Amino acid sequence: MPTPSSGAELKTQLERIVTTLWSPEPTRKRGPKRAFTRDEVVATAISLADARGIEALSMRTLADELGLGTMSLYRYVPGKEELTALMIERLYSETTSASGIEGGWRDKLEAMAHEQWRLYHRHPWMLSLPLDFVSPGPIAMERFNAGIATVLEAGLPPDAAVAINGAIEYIVRGAARASIENLTFVAETGMTIEQWWEHQGPSLLAVMDTSKFPALQAALDAGAFSTEGEADSFEAAFHETLGIFLDGVAVRVASS
Repeated sequence: MPTPSSGAELKTQLERIVTTLWSPEPTRKRGPKRAFTRDEVVATAISLADARGIEALSMRTLADELGLGTMSLYRYVPGKEELTALMIERLYSETTSASGIEGGWRDKLEAMAHEQWRLYHRHPWMLSLPLDFVSPGPIAMERFNAGIATVLEAGLPPDAAVAINGAIEYIVRGAARASIENLTFVAETGMTIEQWWEHQGPSLLAVMDTSKFPALQAALDAGAFSTEGEADSFEAAFHETLGIFLDGVAVRVASS
């Protein structure tokens, strides 16, 4: 994201990003027809990031992938910061906002959260970006607006609507990051987290005085850490955490 050396430079960069996101692609009235649309350029950039990681994506690598000269690429997008913002905006088009989901407020928020979970798993590199500092485009803004509207319609005030939507995003983001780290570990080692603890657990219990950790011992005795029957323990944990949070929201809604 932008790393300007001065406040004036930051303002200029952000204005350029916002203009790129919110304006239609410029049409060429003179010269040869462009080989690609801007959307095709952005789609190629996303494919490269999916395959190699966002760190490996540069204007040069993208130009090479498209068979263009690096300077020619700037005819489609002004720079890397604008490209990244366009990539995020395009990915949000893969999700459905609350306005397109049937059901009550809880159904809508749950559906949006699970869509975001799947989006992060399709494009893990998104989580390496400071998403709170990515300028939103029309699609991202409509999605956020619909989320706020859903909570307002449930009878809660605007400050609660903003806070609830933000909290859900942080729950999804944190849970997805842990899940993706686990998937990476499994891919690199061939060992699941459950298999790892099968090796680690006995050694730890052998040196640990469990009487000093009574709450933990009670959880162990109750099988609270068991993942038997769960296809994805991380997704199950995410679903449970989201449910607990929304239970709290439901209490607020009922008392409003």
